[in-house]
This record gives sequence, structure tokens and C-alpha cells, in this order.
Amino acid sequence: MLLDNRLDRVTDRYRAEIVAAGGLLIVHDWRTIRTFDSEIIRYYIDRVAARRVPLRGVVVASTLDGLLRAAANVIGGAVSKVYGFDVELTSDPDAALRRCRLQVPDPHVLVA
Repeated sequence: MLLDNRLDRVTDRYRAEIVAAGGLLIVHDWRTIRTFDSEIIRYYIDRVAARRVPLRGVVVASTLDGLLRAAANVIGGAVSKVYGFDVELTSDPDAALRRCRLQVPDPHVLVA
């Protein structure tokens, strides 16, 4: 909720720049998460969809495997179809950032 509240403030403040850049790209590093709760996922999806700024996509770095990874892929596919933005599940966020022509952050810098 704290992340989403901060993201709402950023999108409100920089809406014109986000639109001019072709939309917001949200990158999450969730490699330390080992499980997820469906209610939390629903909350997150609803908040992203309600943001009212164009989205280029969402990249989620994760080390989920097995059934959890399959569930995350299904959720990502459903979100893409319903809300119209791509969700990429990756184990290598640096490669995803480079594909989007973004600088890979210094690992010693906290980005919030």
C-alpha cells in the first residue's frame, strides 16, 4: 500500500511527462518473495488499473518456481488481456531494464 500510494503521487505530479514518454513502466524486484496471497494480487492489479496513466508494462523479477510461477504467469496473462498492458515475469531484471533502454541501477543505491 505504501508503494502504491507513493506511485499515485508520482503519477499525479508527472502525468504529462509520463504520457510524453509513452507510458509508465513499473519494475518490481520480488526475488525474495516465496509465496503470494490472491487478495494482495487483486489489490495490486486493481490499483495499477485505476492509476489512469498510460502503462508501457509491468516487469516483475521473481525466483518463483513450479506451481507458483505457473500461477504468476496465468495472472500476468489475464492482466494483459483485461487491462491492456504487458506483464513480464523474469528472473533477470537487469536484462529487462536494458531491453527497455533503461540504466541498470547501482546495487548499492536504494530506489524507492
